[in-house]
Amino acid sequence: MNYKIFTIIMESYQPDILFIGQYFIMPYEFEIYQLNHIPKESIEEYVEKHGFPIKFKLVEEGNPNLNDHQVVATHEQIGWWDEDVDSDDLSDINITQLNYILNEQAGLVNIEVEFDEETNNYIPTLYENKITMCPLDYEN
Repeated sequence: MNYKIFTIIMESYQPDILFIGQYFIMPYEFEIYQLNHIPKESIEEYVEKHGFPIKFKLVEEGNPNLNDHQVVATHEQIGWWDEDVDSDDLSDINITQLNYILNEQAGLVNIEVEFDEETNNYIPTLYENKITMCPLDYEN
């Protein structure tokens, strides 16, 4: 298997509804959390106190001065987590792993890739329409 380093970025959005499992970033901290219950306050009140919800994208960085990056995976495709080089077991990525990537690896993560001869580029491998991520120190 081949791996390549990509960057996870976050984008906030205006929600139409609040739902369990929706991602937010804690105000004044760089920590992601998910809603585990539906708040009693209105969407407007919740967003005013806690900020807007976020979605993730996986990008291949281009020129950082031009904000030139290519999206290689959408929020829905993020993904599987492969913790152990000696095992084929994959798990759904969780909040602890996302926070580790964002805080300890500066948003950088290894992604399993395959070479696309048509484009002459490496592209993420999808299993059940999700990418496989692993820590930067993962040795394949």
